Amino acid sequence: LYSPDLRARILAGQYVLAQDYIRAIRARRMVIETIREAFESVDVLVMPTLPIQPHKIDDLPNLGMAATMPTVRNTSPFNQAGSPAVTIPVGVTSAGLPIGFQIAAPAFQDLRMLAIAEFLEGQVGFDPTPPVLKGAAVGA
Repeated sequence: LYSPDLRARILAGQYVLAQDYIRAIRARRMVIETIREAFESVDVLVMPTLPIQPHKIDDLPNLGMAATMPTVRNTSPFNQAGSPAVTIPVGVTSAGLPIGFQIAAPAFQDLRMLAIAEFLEGQVGFDPTPPVLKGAAVGA
């Protein structure tokens, strides 16, 4: 049921040494503390979702881990810290690939984050519907 790439990543986990796992847990605690400190002076953080141009879906199976790791650089810290985050589509690249910005909030501030996201989404005014779907009947 898993893609070959995901299956390989899952299986590789069985070879992680205990000391490396403990180091990862400590690093996660540092991420959580850094994010907590950031939210002491702001309500939310707004940043690009991806620090690079997005990859085409068809290219993903052929890309190695090093090529795909930058795609989670801005999102994974909030996943690790349990902080809610949402992406708002704001446009497309010259190749037609999506561009968005991410809004992240402190843990348990989901409703505040969603209210801010809804407001900003209305201000941006970008319609994220792919051109191929414009005018298509819903459920057709």
